[in-house]
Amino acid sequence: MKRNFEHQAVILSVKDTGGGNRNVIFFSRDEGVQKALLFGGPKSRLKSLTVPFHCGRLWIYRDGVKGIVKITDFFPDKFHSGIRENLVKTMAASLAFETVITTLGGGSDFDKTYFLLEGFLDGIEISSEEGTRYALLRFLWRYMKLLGTLPYVDKCSVCNSIKSTDDNEKMYYYILENTFVCQDCTNFNNPDGIHFGDYYIALPEPVWNFLNSINTETMKATQKLRLPEKDFEILKKIIFSMIQKVSPAKLKTLVSIGGML
Repeated sequence: MKRNFEHQAVILSVKDTGGGNRNVIFFSRDEGVQKALLFGGPKSRLKSLTVPFHCGRLWIYRDGVKGIVKITDFFPDKFHSGIRENLVKTMAASLAFETVITTLGGGSDFDKTYFLLEGFLDGIEISSEEGTRYALLRFLWRYMKLLGTLPYVDKCSVCNSIKSTDDNEKMYYYILENTFVCQDCTNFNNPDGIHFGDYYIALPEPVWNFLNSINTETMKATQKLRLPEKDFEILKKIIFSMIQKVSPAKLKTLVSIGGML
């Protein structure tokens, strides 16, 4: 029975377990989110290399009898030290990692998730803090598409009509159901208008166009897209709400970042 396996991996999380050992969560290009033990002393070469943001070839040993999975070697080819040296970039990557871990890596299309995750890390390492904030939102939006949980921006989830900014129509993000609805259907869902702002977020035209661009254009083409500050805050509120809705666990990073991102 085969016990040694090689993975192309991104290290997502490393936590001490006591006794000098560590629990490691990594994302495998072939198998998605995986967990393994890391043994060794404080001066271990393997421990110094197996840290979050590093990407490369990882070897693990699986003992089916004892139920142990351990890391035996790791050769990172990308260290992303620029992320670790900047708090905004660190928090952005941490939110992306926590999202991937709690949602188990984007279903079964691990290769696409790996490509998206590695590209996100490569991008924010050389980006400004502003660029990092936009990159995080683009990543989360595209990741939800891989999960199959991304609602249509230009299709009302209630009446199924197609809407367009060209027709001066308005769309709203419906927080309770994590969908987008047209203006007519906001009255259908909330006839008395009670706590309207608690249920719906109006989608400004620039934000609507921004999200459609992410859906239809290449990653490179959307890298330099920017919004007025007030519209960016709306975009962030919507996407952060959406990603928490699809996550089966509370995203602790969302709570701790405050207004940093």
